[in-house]
Amino acid sequence: MSGRADSTATHPRPFPAVTSAPMPTIRTSGDAANTTLPSMPPTPPGPHGTPGPPGPAPHGQPSRSGPQGPHWPPGPWPPNAAANLSPAPRHDNRHAPAGDPRFQDRVPGWWADFGRALLCAVAAIAISTGLLALAQTGMLRTRNRDIIAGGTDFAAVLVTMQGLSWGLFLLVPSRGDNGYRTRSLAPLLVAGILASAFVQQAIMLFWPAIMGSNATPGTVGATVDGDPLAVATTFALLVATTSWFAATWVAMTCWGWRAALGAVVPFLGAIGVFGWTAVTTFGDAPTSASLFGWAAAAATGLAAVALTGALLTCARRTARPG
Repeated sequence: MSGRADSTATHPRPFPAVTSAPMPTIRTSGDAANTTLPSMPPTPPGPHGTPGPPGPAPHGQPSRSGPQGPHWPPGPWPPNAAANLSPAPRHDNRHAPAGDPRFQDRVPGWWADFGRALLCAVAAIAISTGLLALAQTGMLRTRNRDIIAGGTDFAAVLVTMQGLSWGLFLLVPSRGDNGYRTRSLAPLLVAGILASAFVQQAIMLFWPAIMGSNATPGTVGATVDGDPLAVATTFALLVATTSWFAATWVAMTCWGWRAALGAVVPFLGAIGVFGWTAVTTFGDAPTSASLFGWAAAAATGLAAVALTGALLTCARRTARPG
């Protein structure tokens, strides 16, 4: 008995070796139908034959260490790439590369994002209308304890803040695209801005009744509920402010820190310029010159936000691992 025990202690029974078979070759379809990516090398076994940690992936293949891995395939993803990747994290997709097929179910469709854009517009106009109504009670005061008169000047400031906040409300840091989708972003921004301005314009028809005697008679702010020229001017003002601020928001949140620093000065300048011109417009009588000026600002703003969205989409598609 003792000799058998000594023999077992001296020569332990070996564990069966477990090895990982090499992954099959990934063949793409479409434009890269004749492209074949090299197979991933097998994972070396751990102690006692147990599977070891994921090994490094060769250049041009997805890493098996998760979305934070250093190796991602350049160019467009093959259609069957999701089957050859490790499962995506369940609660965090902020570091997902653009076009990662594992995160496609995390991003809503185009119409869902369009509906979210309308909800952002409703939230902005609701806040502005609430502040305008609160100002009529004399409860809003400045830092020097002066009462804020809820007249046309204050209404113009609120209109500027609506355009500023719309692009900010679209930001969703928990999404891999920060809330600005990787596909069809330019049409979404243009259509969302026009529809949002229409919704906000409809709510602003009640502003003259809310302001009451605080509204200066004969001005754009006081006649926005009936004068066609005042309505058109207000709509162009909403489109201009929302589009230009949205373009700067996209640049500051999606283009990296260099673009963010470069967009700070235009962003602050837009606040001053649009705030001052909006106050001037709302405090004057509606004119054709004012309408044409804001229409030009709206057209150039839509072109700027569409160009920014298109450039961001192209940059995401051609992104390469750094």
